[in-house]
Amino acid sequence: MLATPVAVCGVVAWSAVAAVATADLVGDGRRTLRVARALSGLAAALTLGAALAVAVVEGPSTLFGAGAAALTLAAFVSVGALALGRRASMRGVNALVGVLGAVLLALFLLAPSSVSGPRDHTQTLLYTHVGLVLSGVGAFALAAITSILLLVQERQLRARQFGRLFQRLPSLEELDAASFRLVVWGFVAYTTALALGFVWLSRADDGRSPLRAVLAVVAWATFAAVIHTRITMGWRGRRAAWMTIAGCAVAFSVLAGYVGP
Repeated sequence: MLATPVAVCGVVAWSAVAAVATADLVGDGRRTLRVARALSGLAAALTLGAALAVAVVEGPSTLFGAGAAALTLAAFVSVGALALGRRASMRGVNALVGVLGAVLLALFLLAPSSVSGPRDHTQTLLYTHVGLVLSGVGAFALAAITSILLLVQERQLRARQFGRLFQRLPSLEELDAASFRLVVWGFVAYTTALALGFVWLSRADDGRSPLRAVLAVVAWATFAAVIHTRITMGWRGRRAAWMTIAGCAVAFSVLAGYVGP
């Protein structure tokens, strides 16, 4: 399948992004930022190319099947990372996005060779549900990445370590704002997906564990709390970051339950 060699190249490209972006944060090179951006664009193009190859060869519905879920999620993350990377101050994001992109593509390559989607190709409701879930989880993943960087910056600020890493990472305010925007976008997509999922479950019994539905609600409630506490109580910074990371972990556990047997 054409998607396989393209995805392999994508793993290499995302790994290179992580390495070069990390070197840009801690090293003395002046051109590493431009190299990291160029590699990020190449890795994103390879990821989207692999997804397109799967859609053309196996059919668009295949992208919503268990075998290709990691690839589709990687495509969403790639698009989001490119949007974040447009700001020069968000240079630290690529260091973690590169790792995530490589891992997701590796999971796709390790999936069973058959990546067919749901059997009934008229199940538009299910396809929409899965697509929105992956879109929401992708936004949550990027929000968690910016939250991790925020915690790193805050720790350096508390320790009064104002070295090269502190100067090159985005400011606390910018990281907090970016994380919140990503949480809001992910929450809208995830809420819609959750509603469609319950409609689907009410119409068909696919034999899935009720635990997955419970975890999905827990993830939704966590991000709802992030938004609620920020708007009503003014929670920002460290507390919001930890809640975002926890919510992302639960959301990924829901995704793992979908991809798994």
